[in-house]
Amino acid sequence: MKRTPEDRLRTFDTHVTELLTESAGHGTWSVTHHLPANTVETVEPPREPLRSWLMAVRLLDAKSDEFYLPDLMDILDAMPIRDKTREVIAVIRRHWTDAQAGLDGIVLEDSQGPITPKDAFELLAYVHHIHRNAAKEARAKAMPPPFWEVVRQQGAAYGGAIAELAVMLRSVARDDPETSRFFAPPPPGTPAAADV
Repeated sequence: MKRTPEDRLRTFDTHVTELLTESAGHGTWSVTHHLPANTVETVEPPREPLRSWLMAVRLLDAKSDEFYLPDLMDILDAMPIRDKTREVIAVIRRHWTDAQAGLDGIVLEDSQGPITPKDAFELLAYVHHIHRNAAKEARAKAMPPPFWEVVRQQGAAYGGAIAELAVMLRSVARDDPETSRFFAPPPPGTPAAADV
């Protein structure tokens, strides 16, 4: 049974609240390449919290999922929301589109071709975390270790950007009189989306 648009917004609210509690979303990532020894040292969130965060972000990025951000933006745009809300959603949509093309203009490439930020996220998620994907594992294995770590960090940065867009979308929808009823009230002291 498919949820109504209103129910999708309600469950999206809960999902974003849970996403904000994911410790790996606030974790530290770093890579150090020791040139003389040609070794790589990586600092990242522990495996299980990272896996949990990746799964939560993936739900926002999978076209087949009910939390897919572009679909939620379409649902909100179809409602009689304020012009200001519609403008902010347009900005969020542009950021979504920009994130698909490259973060800060960076597009990585390996022997199989370009690696978009979404590709990097999927490589991070589907090599040793969410579930095994033989093609993605083979692609990752073919990369030199320092480059693989850069790809993983690009994937984490993309995931962080998608999570931030979800938080912004929830905030602007929660502040609109037409859609606020689908969202829990913000904690006291939370600035309105228009104030951020």
